[in-house]
Amino acid sequence: MAESINFDNDTAASLPGRWSAGVTGRGAPKWAVEVDSSAPGKPNVLKQSGSGTFPYCVLTQSSLADGYVEVKFKPLTGDQDQASGIIWRLKGGHIAGAGAVGVWTKADSVTLFDDFSYGFSSGH
Repeated sequence: MAESINFDNDTAASLPGRWSAGVTGRGAPKWAVEVDSSAPGKPNVLKQSGSGTFPYCVLTQSSLADGYVEVKFKPLTGDQDQASGIIWRLKGGHIAGAGAVGVWTKADSVTLFDDFSYGFSSGH
C-alpha cells in the first residue's frame, strides 16, 4: 500500500479532507490548504500559519508501523524558530506498533507542505 497526497483536490482556506490538526503543548495553530504558484505540485499546498509549541496535522485514516513517509516543505518565516518535519506512528504517546502519519512545525514557523506520501516498506 502507498498513497500520495498533493492537496490539489482540497478546498482552499480549509483543512484537507481526512486530516486532523492540533497542537502538542500550547498555542493556536492554523492549518489550511492554500494556492501557491511556487508549489512543486501546483496549485495547492498545506500551510501552517499559526503558532504553538508543536502544531501538527495528521492523516487520520493512516496506520503505518514500518515503511516510509516523505514530504516536500518550504519554511517561510519564523522569529522564534523555523522548523518542521514528519510525524511517524502517532497514537496516544506510544511508539510500538502502527500509528498515524503527518507533519509538524514548531513555535511560530510558517511552513508550506506539498507532495506528501507514505507506504509500507518492501516485504511488508
